Amino acid sequence: MTFREAFAKARAEGVNEFTWAGKRYTTELAKEAAAEAAPDASPRPKAKPQEKPATADWFKQGVENALTTPERLSGGRLAERKAQRAEGETSPDTTPDDPAPKSEAAAEALYASRKEEIRNYLTESEQRRAAEGAAEGERASARASAATTSAKAAAERAKKISERIGRESSTQTNYGVSDEMSFREAFAEARRKGATASDVFVWRGKRYTAALA
Repeated sequence: MTFREAFAKARAEGVNEFTWAGKRYTTELAKEAAAEAAPDASPRPKAKPQEKPATADWFKQGVENALTTPERLSGGRLAERKAQRAEGETSPDTTPDDPAPKSEAAAEALYASRKEEIRNYLTESEQRRAAEGAAEGERASARASAATTSAKAAAERAKKISERIGRESSTQTNYGVSDEMSFREAFAEARRKGATASDVFVWRGKRYTAALA
């Protein structure tokens, strides 16, 4: 039978599910499923609107909430300040405990004071940076001087080593003296090759010093 016939038969028999062509299907109609999934449309009770305080009470409450914590815990400071204002003991511009001035003149004075503090701080910072830069320059100069001294010492050591190697090389070659030379020529050649009074050269099988008479 067709799917429609199988569905109608299952609905007539009152079953919830049926099998057709090897697959399982439900007998629930689409509108029935939509009705079950629809939210409850019953009216809900409306929330009772909160009553607003009177304008004077609301303003008073806002002023009290604006006070800082130390003032609220000071034990009657607000009442004391109100009494002072009523008796005229304080000026309308500022009060002893107010953290900031209330007039333009007082605000300008406070701004000038803060500006001077900032200027002093910047000046001290610049001086400190200048001193640190000068100290760093001195340290760099000292390092450069030490490097120059070390380089000179290394060059001097290299020069001495080179001279010693030259003398040893000349000694090994008998300072360039050969038996074909006359003694005068051999002596002059030894002196020219760096032989000193304590050095010895060999000429025709005999040893001679390069010391002058």
